Amino acid sequence: MKLDENDYLPRQCKLSPEALREYPSAFELSQSRIDELEQWQPDGCAMYQYSLSVAPGFKVGGYPHWVQEPQIPTCSCGNKMDYLLTIDSVEFDGGTFVRWLPEEEQHVWSADYEIRSKIQCAPGIMLGDMGNINLFVCRNCRPWKHAWVHQCS
Repeated sequence: MKLDENDYLPRQCKLSPEALREYPSAFELSQSRIDELEQWQPDGCAMYQYSLSVAPGFKVGGYPHWVQEPQIPTCSCGNKMDYLLTIDSVEFDGGTFVRWLPEEEQHVWSADYEIRSKIQCAPGIMLGDMGNINLFVCRNCRPWKHAWVHQCS
């Protein structure tokens, strides 16, 4: 398989930062919290994950968007590192578009791939199979040490 370097070079796009509220990934919840979600409604954990918890896409702060099990790095000084930002292949997917795709752009979900990808993958990068990179820092070290975790489906 030949690596296409263009998958790692973002194309020019409009940056539209917005503040939002999010909650930890379902991957980070205790079993008792997951059980509560399932008692709340059928598929309650999936609904929480896709509609209430972590925002997908490029972002600074909040909670890491895990594609797989959480992998919070430990610094060489022994401390757990703090989440800083996510670089993501997509701004939404089949599970999250209802919550995270802006209402004025909802029509693109059923559009042809070329039309949808201009919104779904605005920066035009692909990190593995719709993956992401979460960047962490150790604020106890000077200068801050950093580590990244790449995950994909």
